[in-house]
Formats: sequence, C-alpha cells, structure tokens
Amino acid sequence: MKMRWFWILGLCALFSMGQASAQQSAKKPIPVEKLASFLKDLTGWKAEGQAEGQTMKVAEGSYTVAYRSYSQGDKGLEITLVDGAGIKLAYEDYEDLKAEASASGPNPAKMVTVAGFPGVEIFEKESETATLMVLIKERFLLIIDLEGATAKDDLKAIANQLDLKGLASLAGS
Repeated sequence: MKMRWFWILGLCALFSMGQASAQQSAKKPIPVEKLASFLKDLTGWKAEGQAEGQTMKVAEGSYTVAYRSYSQGDKGLEITLVDGAGIKLAYEDYEDLKAEASASGPNPAKMVTVAGFPGVEIFEKESETATLMVLIKERFLLIIDLEGATAKDDLKAIANQLDLKGLASLAGS
C-alpha cells in the first residue's frame, strides 16, 4: 500500500537528518514482534497478511516500526506503530500535522483525543484519504491511513479497537 511506504520513507529520512544532541534520551526500542502484536484483526476489516516491521539502527539510536494492511471493499487501511524510543525526530510528522491544525484551508487538520491520548486527524476529500496520528505516552506513534475515505469514516473507532492502554504500559520499557 503506497501510504505505508510514504510514512516509512519519511521516517527513515527524518532519522537520517543531522546529528542528535547529546542530551537526547534514547531508550531501547520495543522488539518488532512485541510491537507488531498490537496490530490485531479489526472488526469489519480483512487483514492482508500478518503484521511486519523492523528495527532500524541510526546514529541517534534505534527505533522500531511495525505495520499491517487491511481492506474493506474498495477501501485500503494501513496501520503503523512507531516506537521512536525517545528519539525526537520520530515524532516530527505528528508535530507537523499538529501544526496544521491551526491553519486554515480546504482540508484543515484537527486535534482529537483517542483513549485519553492526544492525536491529530485530517481528511482530504479530493484524494479520498484520511490520516489519524496518536501520540501515546510521548513514546509510541500510531498512524492510521485510509484510502477510499469519506467524511463519514471514523478513524478514532478503528484506533479504539487496538490495545492503546496496553501499548502505553510499555512506554517505560
């Protein structure tokens, strides 16, 4: 699914930019298998295989990305979990989208709360895409991308099918 590669390539580019400051508090990332276990089957969606992912090593430390694709008729859903492990650049896409929430325009992003965690979502009518990003305990970034989206699609309901509280419990690991 093309949205997944957009985010993964963006994350790789973010992590390779510049040098991290010495004060940055990188942690050991959650193993791929454990992170991927949070990408379970979803009610109303057909999983397109098992969750996949990888742990990347960069100058600033390591981070883990896990993702899984789903379908529902003509709609395609990609869910990505990122354990930035304290590397601030891992959350730059979230911060950029959050900054768009105060902008005006035809497709403004809006701030939301999902299971008590801050998030931001955007629906782009022209391209029929929607994205929801949720920051969990300042460590994990949940990204949900929907292709074939309509204004009636609720990505928060999809996010709420995942064990976000269980994921949050790993934030101190």
